[in-house]
Amino acid sequence: MYEQSMKGIPEDKQSMWTIINIARGYANLGNKPMADKLFSSLKEGSGDEFRSRVADYYAAGND
Repeated sequence: MYEQSMKGIPEDKQSMWTIINIARGYANLGNKPMADKLFSSLKEGSGDEFRSRVADYYAAGND
């Protein structure tokens, strides 16, 4: 369901917060591999330390 909702949004318009919340949803459902994949996607290629720190924070299970 999460992946389907993102298909209609161009990559440059996908909000960091949307991706973080989807990753958190996967983590809450027990799908850690998919959550980790999304958190990693935020960190890779962004060059933005803020995004990287936020992704690390939530990937560590901090809510």
